[in-house]
Amino acid sequence: KFLMMPEKFLIEEIENEIMDMLILINEKFNIIRVSAHTLELLNFEKSEILNININTLFNEDMIVDFYKCSNHKQSKKYNDIEIGGNGSKRIPTNITFIPICDNKFNDFLGAALVIQDISIEHELRRKNEELQEKTIRDGLTKLYNHKYSMEIIEEEINKLNLEANKRELSLMMIDIDYFKNVNDTHGHLFGDYVLETLAHI
Repeated sequence: KFLMMPEKFLIEEIENEIMDMLILINEKFNIIRVSAHTLELLNFEKSEILNININTLFNEDMIVDFYKCSNHKQSKKYNDIEIGGNGSKRIPTNITFIPICDNKFNDFLGAALVIQDISIEHELRRKNEELQEKTIRDGLTKLYNHKYSMEIIEEEINKLNLEANKRELSLMMIDIDYFKNVNDTHGHLFGDYVLETLAHI
């Protein structure tokens, strides 16, 4: 009974249940089919997205890469690609490009794009990067703190030891003359301003 069901019905059922976005394009890279989930995430009506070129959804020129894949008849995965929804909405995604070819004549007929929304992962990564920055930088000057500075120095010295043609390494230490007088005369807030300004320079 399952095998006797119309193919169109089976495809629509799968499209509607799959959690990743699914877009089908023809040999001219125009969109010919989209899943309901894709329309929902990108905030498009079906009539707005059908028959437009797939490149319209991206900031960067993806067609060049897709064209190479279609020539080689190979699937390829693209990570951290932003896809544009209706309006100014941008969604970070991972995309799998699957070319569909005529095996008899080896012609490129189109492709399926399976697109995974990685917004949550992207946001977590951004927050982790912010936390990492906070652990290695001084809160006032935003310069690298003592611990991380020592790690950098050690890393650079190790590079010198590993390289056959040893290059020179210089370390400069800067101190502010009579800084205590600045704090005593103008107050600690002004002292902080001096530190921030020097750090920026």
